[in-house]
Amino acid sequence: MLIKEQFSNITFETSFLDQSNLKLFEYEHKNLFLSLKELDAFEYVMSKKGNCSTNDAGTRIANGDVYDTHALPFYLYNFSALQVIDHLIQNKEDCSVLELGCNNGHVPRIFQRNGFKFKEYWGVDFDFSFIVDGLDSFTDKDNLFPCNFCSGDFNKPLNFKDDYFGLVYFQEAFDHCKDKFFYAEQCISEIKRVLKPGGIAYISLVLEHEHRDLYHWDHNFIWEKFQFENMIQDYFKIVDKVPLLTFEQTMNEAYDASVADAYRHWPKKFAKMICAHFVDERDAAVMGYYLKKV
Repeated sequence: MLIKEQFSNITFETSFLDQSNLKLFEYEHKNLFLSLKELDAFEYVMSKKGNCSTNDAGTRIANGDVYDTHALPFYLYNFSALQVIDHLIQNKEDCSVLELGCNNGHVPRIFQRNGFKFKEYWGVDFDFSFIVDGLDSFTDKDNLFPCNFCSGDFNKPLNFKDDYFGLVYFQEAFDHCKDKFFYAEQCISEIKRVLKPGGIAYISLVLEHEHRDLYHWDHNFIWEKFQFENMIQDYFKIVDKVPLLTFEQTMNEAYDASVADAYRHWPKKFAKMICAHFVDERDAAVMGYYLKKV
């Protein structure tokens, strides 16, 4: 489907800071961009490097075992974000969206299938093969806004213009920065740079806790809640935050009988995600933050 020789010159203005060394592949109203260097290493670029494509959750849903998959959060966390984003961003038609760690394009499909009419969407992932895998999941109905994809590494400065995006979406990927210090703060600084004044950054991340599950074993590091919030407030105003996942120990010791009962009788991972909204945020295993550039 994706052929190296079919990448061509870009003939229109994009959101890139520098597009001089980029080439374009157009696929059914979606634009894919690779650099000349990436095209020279095309076979490597197309090889799989990650282990948690949202395609996996789709397969497991079909087989009836979705509650055991690492990819379930990709579905439920996104739906959790929809209502808050809908409330915070009033003029979606004027809002350009950037997603870091876009996986197979699941988020723009969810946005469109829930009627969100953004101006445009840009997705970046270090694993370009995930992006390609997701192209056939777009249907004729997923055409409410243009979708653009490129390979990229958020441990490096972003190749996007200053003050361009109204929303930066960063789910379950921030703790894949190389460290908590230089690379994490550089990444946050770059997100602030590419956001318009008043723009929103949505970041979800795993939090450290005495009862932390070993669920997110593949993340480079885990933030303590106070540590992340102290750091992030040097760059953004926290306008909202939502617990997305809690802990087995928290569920077992819940004083609310309905929470404890849900954990006993529902699939465990599902219960911990749904009931996260009803426990103290100090017992959140994963938190979604809505941050405003001021």
